[in-house]
Amino acid sequence: MNAGDLAVEKNDVPGAIREYEAAEKLFPQNLEMKYWHAISLANKQQVPAALKLLAPIFKQDPNWRTLTQRLPKVGLLTVTDAELKQILALK
Repeated sequence: MNAGDLAVEKNDVPGAIREYEAAEKLFPQNLEMKYWHAISLANKQQVPAALKLLAPIFKQDPNWRTLTQRLPKVGLLTVTDAELKQILALK
């Protein structure tokens, strides 16, 4: 997970995806890992990929949707208003 975060910082999206997926394989039930993977993708203009990850997370635990609403205010989610609406509209 940390290696994925470092790859994001270096704008290495493919590397980040590889690292996040490797971490998720080790802990497949960990929603937090999947969630921050998705948020990192959204922040790197990979919103369609983020949506695919976020939909099952929001279904499993709606609290993640609530957190997502708060992230733009603190600078942890940097998507457009339209993209945020898309994310929050996931069923």
